[in-house]
Amino acid sequence: MPEGPEVYMSGQFVNEACKGRFFGGKIVKSAVSKSCEVTFTSPKYTISSETRGKELGLMLQCDEDKENKLRILFRFGMSGHFKFAPVDETVKHAHLSFFTQDEPKMALHFVDVRRFGSWEPCDTWGADRGPDPMFEYDKFRANVLDNLSNKAFNKPLCEVMLEQKFFNGVGNYLRSEIMYRAKAPPFSCARTLLESIKDGTATSPDFLQFCHDVPKEVIDLGTGKNYDLTSSGEDHEDFDEWLQCYNNLGMDSLADHNKRMVWFEGDPGPMAPKGVGVKKKPAAKPKGAKPAKKDTKKVSADSKDVAKAVEEEKDETDATNGGDKEVATSSNTRRGKRKAPEPNEEVEEETKPKRKKTTSEPKKSRGGKR
Repeated sequence: MPEGPEVYMSGQFVNEACKGRFFGGKIVKSAVSKSCEVTFTSPKYTISSETRGKELGLMLQCDEDKENKLRILFRFGMSGHFKFAPVDETVKHAHLSFFTQDEPKMALHFVDVRRFGSWEPCDTWGADRGPDPMFEYDKFRANVLDNLSNKAFNKPLCEVMLEQKFFNGVGNYLRSEIMYRAKAPPFSCARTLLESIKDGTATSPDFLQFCHDVPKEVIDLGTGKNYDLTSSGEDHEDFDEWLQCYNNLGMDSLADHNKRMVWFEGDPGPMAPKGVGVKKKPAAKPKGAKPAKKDTKKVSADSKDVAKAVEEEKDETDATNGGDKEVATSSNTRRGKRKAPEPNEEVEEETKPKRKKTTSEPKKSRGGKR
């Protein structure tokens, strides 16, 4: 799900793409979208955007009558984003489209592969959303610390961080990165940690300050997490390098009480789900590590040396290829290894002639020949 930095960058993209352009004509909604039709009566209008946390407001304003305007509130769901493309270019999964009057003809599309995104005409932000920790930091901080009596703060810290009423714009990767950098156990009690900040007894770094700084780092990168499921993701390599904890090798992971995976390092905290084991993502091999070299020594004709050489060759091949591969099935069974014969051991296939298989061998009758 696009988080605060990705929504903000989408807003900047819209402003840049639509700058100096005029739009007009019918606003087209796809037949499969469950969101409402959008009607705006204006021969010529401009488009601009603003964002707050995980919400984006798209403003349509008539060029001739400044009082004639419409604001559309977008929520991106799991994969929502905007694309700006030539009119004659087919854009898959486009669910709401605005068309320019300028040449060459272009279109601004709201694209959503998984169709969890939505929009509605609305002049305000969502009532269930709090201040933006990136751009309304003082209001964000006050909204959290002044409402610690709210029952939401009875929960583990990692679960409260997905409450958009208090942590607007924070999603799964941001919560993991913020807690990791603030050295806050994900399953510690949210109220206990935040009360220590409020009364000045906190010994760890200021957790709420990280809620402001970490997402701003993503914006400074100029690229966030890739939510375009039709994209290769090559433009997001800087973001992948920036991540220190989320989905990283060597880090621990555990599903919270809402079945959302949280990434961390070390002790998860006293409120971790019972009876669920912590998973660790295996550390990667050191960069530049070379596979084992094959033994180039001459093998003698002696049967004992031959058997030994066969076994060594097999072991080296397994080491180079990472051992026997697991098949991605429900059973994940592993192929067994066949042991090389000892020098003096008789091999059954060599001492006994193989019986040829025939597909049309007649079955003998119990009563003999008729």
